[in-house]
This record gives sequence, structure tokens and C-alpha cells, in this order.
Amino acid sequence: MISAATRWSRARESLGDLTLALLGLLIALRLALLAVFPLGQSEGRYAEIARKMAELGDWVTPWFAVGVPFWGKPPLSTWLSAAFIEFFGASAFAARIPHLLVAIAIIWLTVGWARRSGLRQPLYIVPLLASSFLFLVAAGAVMTDMALCLGATLSARGFWLAVNGPSEGRRLESWLFFLGLTVMLLAKGPVGWLLVLPPIATWTLWTRSTRRVWPSLPWIRGLLIAVLLAAPWYALAEIRTPGFLQYFIIGEHWNRFAVPGWKGDLYGSAHAFPRGSIWFFALLALLPWSVVLPLAAWRTRSRSQAETGSAANSSSVALYGLFCGLAPCIVFTMAGNILWTYVLPGLPPLALWVASWLERREQLARRLLLIGTAGANLILGAALAIAAFTGLADRGSAADIVSLYRSQGHPEVPLVFWGNAPLSASFYTSGRAIEVRSTDQLAAVAPNAAVFVVTRKADRETAAIAELKQLKAIGEIGEFRLLLRPSASVNAPQATAPPVKETLPEGQRNPLFSDLLDFVLHVDVHLHDFIVQHGAWVYALVFAIVFVETGLVVMPFLPGDSLLFIVGALCGVGSMVLPYSIAVLMAAAVLGDQLNFLIGRSVGRRAFAWEQSLLFNRRAFDRTHAFYEKYGAITIVLARFLPFVRTFAPFVAGVADMNRARFRRYNIVGGALWTVGLVMAGFFVGNVPLVQRNMSMVLWALVLVPGVVAIGSTLRLRVKNS
Repeated sequence: MISAATRWSRARESLGDLTLALLGLLIALRLALLAVFPLGQSEGRYAEIARKMAELGDWVTPWFAVGVPFWGKPPLSTWLSAAFIEFFGASAFAARIPHLLVAIAIIWLTVGWARRSGLRQPLYIVPLLASSFLFLVAAGAVMTDMALCLGATLSARGFWLAVNGPSEGRRLESWLFFLGLTVMLLAKGPVGWLLVLPPIATWTLWTRSTRRVWPSLPWIRGLLIAVLLAAPWYALAEIRTPGFLQYFIIGEHWNRFAVPGWKGDLYGSAHAFPRGSIWFFALLALLPWSVVLPLAAWRTRSRSQAETGSAANSSSVALYGLFCGLAPCIVFTMAGNILWTYVLPGLPPLALWVASWLERREQLARRLLLIGTAGANLILGAALAIAAFTGLADRGSAADIVSLYRSQGHPEVPLVFWGNAPLSASFYTSGRAIEVRSTDQLAAVAPNAAVFVVTRKADRETAAIAELKQLKAIGEIGEFRLLLRPSASVNAPQATAPPVKETLPEGQRNPLFSDLLDFVLHVDVHLHDFIVQHGAWVYALVFAIVFVETGLVVMPFLPGDSLLFIVGALCGVGSMVLPYSIAVLMAAAVLGDQLNFLIGRSVGRRAFAWEQSLLFNRRAFDRTHAFYEKYGAITIVLARFLPFVRTFAPFVAGVADMNRARFRRYNIVGGALWTVGLVMAGFFVGNVPLVQRNMSMVLWALVLVPGVVAIGSTLRLRVKNS
């Protein structure tokens, strides 16, 4: 059994520390988004179907609405989300986390496939797959495609290793192949088999391996078992809701792909694109690798095979991976109604193909993996920034408007959506959202009682909405407005206005500098405003602030202690969730310091090579290195509580070549003490009236007191030594 330390050492050797750090940042961001990113139209639909399944206890028929069965997809992904909702309660995180776990399982299966196929660097699979744009988006998204990808990966891997793998594991791998076929039947239906069986047949004929392939797997018995395992659900679904098989087999498996703009979709509309668009979607799905790898291949095109080396077995598995990876594009080339997620099952075998190519170019491989992983972080960051500041993230989601409704403190008052409610509205209200399309229907909802009404801003001028002018406006978020039809028994909730902050006249200040200074000095006000406008995106904001403040040595002036204290205070009044806040802030603090350390380590080796420099010379390096070897642990922990110092300490530790394992341990300890301590302090005392009245003084004290104590201790020590 290989120890965890050995595995970590191999990962560092294969990928490099900076690539691992960037990969960790990418995973941390994706994990945080499970909780904070609002459920949109597609995710909201599948999450609500799963919530209904858990609520009703009906694990056979997924229900789209009351009395309306969902025939569009088999229930495997719904089972996964419903099981976690049943255990953890209905939340976006509970609905999404099983799909992230499935994505992790796919990476693990693909790495094992590469290792057992003889690849020397199977860990190349991890950054290649985890940082591919589509895989990153789909990992943790409530959709059916990740479950399909799991089945396709099981079958593709199982076939290859049953025919070509080590002899002791071939029997197990052959049954994994048939298990994958069953998973695909329960995830998307028979169409999933088209993503595996044709590339297997193509590889078999291409390599003239029919005589090896046929006896390697129990084909007849295995196919029969694969069908029999899935058949009971199909039979029960047809018995309970007659007409399912006709719609699912003919409509979803033929009309959806063969009939452009198919009008028979019972749950939405077909996504019509020009035939062949799937290849463009593949390039988008593979970003940044669809740009990085072709450029690298072009630059190394003249390198001889003798220089790069070759392994017959890795070449053979690479060819098989290429066939399986291109299968979704080939199958759906002539389809008239497609989504970009149809490419997903091809990504694991394509990652195997690329890993086989990279391992023959090991010197180039580490640079490419670093560039690609950094590019994935930039793409995700840019996508999040665009989504947050253009409102795309909240478009079609009821998350923020439902949060505004709940903040009014009247959960007993019905919530009515004028017109078509977002598909996520029912999920976020636990099925209590009501749709109305006329004033008569609205009047029939809780007559003579208060009702909250949600309308779209775009409906402001319509005649029907004009009839609702007697309603009291509560607030606006995104594309929605919240109104109240009051009654004598329920007082209209009053919106709390944020505190007024004083600023200099526009002509007397530099806008960029003054806005930044204003944010630092009034972080409590700005976080309140941000939550009102953007809701759960506040978690991404505080993550970014703490990560940049601790991770970039040029950004020590960003709020740190004060930000953590305010986040704790906001958790105390329910504006933020305490466990999520601590997890997000701790991840940002630890990853930021780790990045700062790696940057310092890279810079230090070059800087201290300048023997003639007054500051950067070998003697200065030796003194700094000796200090961190002796006092590095306590320095890294205590520096967390000292503004400015906490930004420079990890950088200097890297410059001084502090032991990496030792830094990592105390980085985690310091990050946990700092984030948990200050967030909990804000949680317990941040809303005490005395603290609220003197919040500015409290925030200044958090910044100045630790610094004054540190300076005083330093001066006293100097006096004592002199």
C-alpha cells in the first residue's frame, strides 16, 4: 500500500509545486461555487425534480410538476441529488455535491486506467481533465451528463483493461465494462451506448484484434445482465405513467437529434444549432487545452521521435483514447438539436490521449501543464467576473428574490410569481411558490390576506402589471421586483437602508484610489450593499479579497482582520452562512499564503545570486534562512494577526527557502486560527449594540492594536539587548 506522503511526493515530481497550487486554487473555487452560485433554469429544473423525489419518497417516477411526470431522462442523476437532499436538506450544495463526487471518481478511474495501461506519468490526467472548461463547469452542476460520463468512462476503461491490462485484473475490468453500460442506460438511455460501442468496434477493426477481443469479455452474458439490471426501472416507469417509453425512445432518442427545432419537447424547447456545431462546442469545452496544445504541437513539430521517445503500449492506448474521445463529436455531427455538454463523455479518453503525447515530452509537459492550469484559473475567474457584474449569473434564477422575500420576516405570507416563475423558484421555496397570470387569479390567492408578489422588471409597462399599482414596492434584485399586497393583519415590511457614508466631492479625488480607500475604510457598508445587490456572490468576493491580500506581496493594504470580523457579524444576523464563510475564508487564506511562498521561493533563488548587491547577497540569505529555520513556525502563525506583516511573511519565508512541509503545516494552523478566531469574534460580538455604534473604532482597533503591540515588543527587546 502506497502511503499518502509517497503519493504526494510523486504528484510534486510529476506536476510541480506551482501547478499543484493552481490546481488546488481551481478546486477550492469550484467547491465554493457549489454553495454560492445560484441555480439557473436548467439546474433549477433538475434540482427541483430531485427535491420532489426526496419529499414524496417516489424513487421510481421523477416529477416535473404536480401531476406531471418527467419523461425526459432516466433517474440516475436525480437519485444522486435526491439522496443527498434527503440526508442534508434541500440546498444548492446538497443537490450539487454528488455530481462533484462523480467527477472526482471519473478522474480517479482515468488515472488508474492510464497507470494500468503502462503510462509513466498517469498524474498528467488530473490537471488535463480537472481544468478543461466543460469538465470544470459540469463537476458539481445538477445535470445528467456527469452520470453519463461516469458510465462511458467505466465502459471505455473496462474494455481496454479487460483486453490489454494486467492479467490479474482483467476479469474485474470486463464486468466494469458492462456495469458502465447499465449506468448509461439509467443516466441517459440507450444513446449512451453509441458513445462506447462504435469506437470499440473501430479500434478492434483498425488493429485487427477481433480474435483477442471476442474471448476477453463475456459478451452475451454481460450484455444480457446490463440490460436486465436497468430493465426493471423502465418497466415500472411505463406501468406507473403509461406513454413513457413512446416519448422517451422515439421522441428523446430520434426526434430530438433528427428533427431540427423539434416541437415535441414536453419540458422546454429543443436547442437547434447548425449541423456540425458539436465540433465548435468541443473546442470550447476543451479550453484552455484546445489553444495551448495545438500551439505546443506546432512548435515541437520538427522534433524527432528518437528525441521524445516512444512506447508501443502507450501509443496503442492513445489511439483507443482518441477514438473514444472523438465519438461524441462524430455521433452528434449530423444532429440538429444539441448542447455543448454532449461533448463531456469524450473528455476522459481525450485526456488519456494527450497524457500519452505529453509523457514523451516530459520537459515540455511540466511547462504546458502549468500554463494550462493557470489559463483555466484565468478563464474561470473571467467567467465569474463577467457573470457577476453583468447579471448573467442571476438571470433566470429565483435565489436572490427568494432571499429578499425571506428577509422580510413573514414566512407565513404566500409568495406569488406573476407569469412564468423561474424553474428554481419552486426549489428555493420548497414547493411553496405560486404562479398567477391575471389579477383574478392573484385575488383568489389568500383573499383578504397579505401576499408577496414577484414580477419581472421587463413587465413594468404592461397593462396587466399596471393594475397592480396598489401593491407596495419592497425591493428589486436582478430582473425581479418584490411587491406586497398588504392587509390589516400584516404590516408591510420596511426595507433597511444602508448607512450613509461620506465621500469627497467628485472633482477633488482620484476615483480609483478613493473608491479603493473608501472600500477599505467602510468594508461593513460595502459588504452589506454587495449582499443586497448580488446575494451569494459575496462569498466569491471575500475569497478573492483574502486570497489577493495574502497571496500577492504588493497587496498588503486590502482589508483582512476587519473583513473577517464583518463577515462574522453578517453571519450573526443571517446575511451569510457561518460554515460556508469559514470554509471559503480559510481556503483563501491558506491558498494565498501558499502561492506567496512559492513566488518568494522562485524569486529568492535568483535575487540572492547577486553577490555584489547590498541587500540581496549570500550572507543576507544565510541570515534570513537561519531565522526561518529557527523561528519560522511561530512567525508564520503570529504574522497572520499582523496587518502588512502577514502579506510579507510567507513571501520572505519562500525567499529564505524555509522547509516546504514545515511551512505548509503552520500555514494551515495559522490560517485556521486567524479565520476561525476573527469570524467567530464577529459572530458573537459584532452585533452587540455597543460594538455596532462604534464599528469604525472597532475596525481601526483590529488594524492598529496588533501593530502597536508588535512594535512595542520589538522596541523593548532592542532596549533590553542594548
